Amino acid sequence: MTTAKEIRDSINEEYYQRIAEGENYYSIRDYFAFFYIEKYFSPEQKQEISKNVLFELKARASEKRMLVLEKYKNFTEEDINKVSEEFNAFNGILNYLVPPAAEVITEAELIELLNYYDGKYVLQYKVGHSHAWLDYDISSALLNPSQIFNLVIQFKKKQTHSDKLTQKLKEIEESSFIQRDYLLGKLNSVIALDNNALNSELEVAKKEIELEVNTLASHKKWKWLQDYPIEFIADRNEFYELVVDLSNINYFNLYAVSDELKAKIAKVNPEKFEVFVLDVLEDAKNDSKKRSGWFLGEKVIAFRVFVWLMHYLKTPNQYAILIKIGEKCFTKIKGVGPTSRKLGDVVLRILFESETIEGLGALLTMDSRNKYPVFKEALKEAIRKAINYTKLNPNEVEDYFISDYDLVNGTVQMSFGEYSSEIQVESLAKVSLIWYKPDKSIQKSVPAKVKNEFANELKLWKATQKDIKKELSGQKMRIEAFWRKNKSWPFEKWKKYLLDHQLLKFLTHSLIWQFDTEGKTQSGFVVDGQLVDYHKEPLTEIENATVTLWHPVNAAVEEVHLWRSFMLANEIKQPFKQAFREVYLVTDAEINTSTYSNRFNGHVLNHHKFAALAKQRLWKYDSVYTYDNPFIEFREYKIRITLDLQTQYTLAVSERVHFRNTQENVAQKAEDVPTIVFSEAMRDVDLFVGVCSIGMEDEWNDNNHMNYWQSYSKSELSELAKTRKQILENLIPKLKIKDQCGFTDRSLVVKGKLKTYKIHFGSGNILMEPNDQYLCIIPDKSRGASSKKIFLPFDDDHVLSIILSKALLLADDDKITDPVILNQL
Repeated sequence: MTTAKEIRDSINEEYYQRIAEGENYYSIRDYFAFFYIEKYFSPEQKQEISKNVLFELKARASEKRMLVLEKYKNFTEEDINKVSEEFNAFNGILNYLVPPAAEVITEAELIELLNYYDGKYVLQYKVGHSHAWLDYDISSALLNPSQIFNLVIQFKKKQTHSDKLTQKLKEIEESSFIQRDYLLGKLNSVIALDNNALNSELEVAKKEIELEVNTLASHKKWKWLQDYPIEFIADRNEFYELVVDLSNINYFNLYAVSDELKAKIAKVNPEKFEVFVLDVLEDAKNDSKKRSGWFLGEKVIAFRVFVWLMHYLKTPNQYAILIKIGEKCFTKIKGVGPTSRKLGDVVLRILFESETIEGLGALLTMDSRNKYPVFKEALKEAIRKAINYTKLNPNEVEDYFISDYDLVNGTVQMSFGEYSSEIQVESLAKVSLIWYKPDKSIQKSVPAKVKNEFANELKLWKATQKDIKKELSGQKMRIEAFWRKNKSWPFEKWKKYLLDHQLLKFLTHSLIWQFDTEGKTQSGFVVDGQLVDYHKEPLTEIENATVTLWHPVNAAVEEVHLWRSFMLANEIKQPFKQAFREVYLVTDAEINTSTYSNRFNGHVLNHHKFAALAKQRLWKYDSVYTYDNPFIEFREYKIRITLDLQTQYTLAVSERVHFRNTQENVAQKAEDVPTIVFSEAMRDVDLFVGVCSIGMEDEWNDNNHMNYWQSYSKSELSELAKTRKQILENLIPKLKIKDQCGFTDRSLVVKGKLKTYKIHFGSGNILMEPNDQYLCIIPDKSRGASSKKIFLPFDDDHVLSIILSKALLLADDDKITDPVILNQL
């Protein structure tokens, strides 16, 4: 028997080659196995292998459900999410197995597969925080029944069968454990199917979604729509007719509508309909952590009508609202996936098929401010198609279509009758909404008259403020990624699309830029609208320069020092670490190991926290439940960097960092990796350790790894910790506690009234002299308030803020009242 493992092992190199060529697979390599089967096996071999692997999956699922039963007596929703998430990628393989396996599987083998769903593996779980318990059949979580019934459908279409198979299906249908709507629908279609039947699965599905006007008007499942006020059309029933008609049109030919249907659509007021959609969406977003009913069943049908109708009517804010709906649809639900991939794909299709600059801009906006890999992949394909439609340069397009929200000098205004309002952008962190009375004096809250007479306009205005905040956050991530993408611009384009952009300037004016002309390199910063160097001298002869985002790894040590002094002296807070960005260069040890690094070997990490941070930093890491190592692609440099992990479910131990040339599909020597690529990748790994190490925990009660946890508070400083030390050496002399503080090579020393304390620059943990007794202080917001008043040149180092707050607290240790701390002193 050819097993999934044998196939997976045999295609390892080809898998990486496909990845290097731009293909992207999020799931475990079982997915890829079937591309390999298509390529190397005859049809007959492929059929047999598919059947064999399918039975192996059943065996693995059977084994797993026993382990689940041994571990859990009662399941919570969270437990179920963990089980489902673990097997979601694994179940995707069934898409590839079913068609070829249906050709050769026998009736007896099919019944054997169906026997897996025997109702014996039922657990109970609580619904939310209530006291209600529900039965849950873990069989359906570990081996997707919908796909198995797809196999039955195809088998019954192609092969003869006896009543035994139909009887088995009826037994499953009568089971009380897996009676879900989608599964019952599938079973009914399977039972009805025989060798001569012409009805297909698509026809069954079509009947399930066909609507009638009286259903919308009276059926309880449509009560949510019946209860909504309808102000955008004169007759509610006319709207119901419209929903029914539009739900049945071909969504791949959106504009092939009849004159009769056009006449119905013409009765809808675009502006009022837009507000209705916003109201419904607001209700849908109130339950953001779970897959609420808003994105299942008939409501998906309704939303699909809403988004199409908005686009057809060209409502004034359609693109902003489509962005909101698209982002909601692709919000990840743990253990499930996207909230509604079906509706999300409709939104993306509308945008890229609009063949408009606005549609492309909406796609780029979502891409810049979202990180969920499934969403990013769907957006990537939609953007590619949109670029093809608009015939634009794909390398430049992301800079062109960033909305400035009509800002002028950081403000945009709107009138509400005799009142007016203004959105003021002051920085990345501060976007304010201000109201003015008729006499132009400031009003503290929204005027009651505005709420009553301009309710619709008010909703859109508040949404604009939220969108500006989200756009700034997304653009911050996009700009920080310029280094990884090797981005550069001719001076004029850079000035137009980045420097002078009315929204982006709140980011670009706080960053250092590099200007390269023939034989000359300069770095500059915007001061009072002028580009100057670190001495505030104007830059010259840069009109023909190529502009890039300045990085300290490409600069001389003296230049880096001068820019850091500039930031501190002028109290400039950058949107992300740039002047103070850590630099990582190849060491002699890494030259000796050649294609890998042991620099971060042996750190014990919180696995779940690591998985979240890795995805945030754009590393590919599907789940804490798989055994694939996290990696990051630098496509423009043709380099992939992988971190080996030894996973232990809740914990993971870091091992080697590997370097690979994806163009030639060979291991790459560390010294041949581009300097900026090496530095950025190693900085990420250092960040993973600095944030996720168990050494960062204030307490550790598990005997496992206790030695590691204790030693971390005394360990040698990483580059991140060295940067903290340098900043503290500049800041401490400006504070009132300066005479009580000193520095060792690894710690900030604080002399309190009662004791002397050493705060480690890496972990932020505290040891008390003279015997290095550990002092546990768990930071809270109230203690951190005083440190927030101290200027820091960036916001993305939580540990630096903790060190400052602990130093301020311990300098006055005689005033501490917290009994937990006093008992330790």
